[in-house]
Amino acid sequence: MPRTQINPTQIRHADTNGQILRTRGGLAVWDDDLFPLQAAFDGGGSPIPVGKTARVYCPVAVTITASTIIADVSGSIVIDVWVSSYPTAPTSANSITGSAKPTISNSDHAQDIVLGNWSTSVPAGSWIVFHVDSCSEITSASICLSAKRSS
Repeated sequence: MPRTQINPTQIRHADTNGQILRTRGGLAVWDDDLFPLQAAFDGGGSPIPVGKTARVYCPVAVTITASTIIADVSGSIVIDVWVSSYPTAPTSANSITGSAKPTISNSDHAQDIVLGNWSTSVPAGSWIVFHVDSCSEITSASICLSAKRSS
């Protein structure tokens, strides 16, 4: 079967399953339309203070599929995730993590792809607050919520 070269600037059609038509190697393929939601914390050489927050605006509807934390040194950190619709600022009452908050325990990394008890749907136009619930030893950490764009 002959192959047809496709100009990637001409292809950007979304389907209803959170996928997007893209080109790879000149061929059209359906890929998940991924949208990372990420924040970084820095304790300035000391452990990251409890209560420190980072805010992110999510302009599109997404479904969170994983949580990943990476730290500068081995230690422990728990980060809660709060979500509310703009312009209302999220609080702990808006936590989406249930009892499964993103956590590093005596390591420098952690990933959760199960997200048990999470409310994984985030509506378009939401504010997301990452809140440090506890931390020991870790002086710098980044969190990334892997999300798939919803239709």
